[in-house]
Amino acid sequence: KYVLTRAVFDASASGSPGFNFAGTALADQRAATGAGDWFAFTLQPNGNTVEYERLSFYSDQYGTSARLDIGYTIGTTETFVLRNYLLPANDAPVERKEIDFTDFSSAQDVTWTFYLYGAAADNHGSRFDDIALFGSH
Repeated sequence: KYVLTRAVFDASASGSPGFNFAGTALADQRAATGAGDWFAFTLQPNGNTVEYERLSFYSDQYGTSARLDIGYTIGTTETFVLRNYLLPANDAPVERKEIDFTDFSSAQDVTWTFYLYGAAADNHGSRFDDIALFGSH
């Protein structure tokens, strides 16, 4: 299991831990990609084959309309495991989301990308924390 915890992310302006986006207002994932409204992490298996099983994370948003797509890339091929997810709204406490995608194996680097879009520019951000990727080798 690999976990990106709040220790990895800077505290937000509000003092809450997590990785925060602010001012994200693009309509869809394609536009978010072009504008840089995304973050990613890469797992390098160093020659080992890893069996990827599921992904979870905690999130919320200050506003009401922020949406999320998540994909993984091996080589040049991106596969999405989550589309059009509406983050918990109105500055609610962060909620855990679990994604049980179809298991896959790879001995290559795998890059996981979180694309955020659809939020009003004045919603002051969306927060992610404790991203956990489950797998074995």
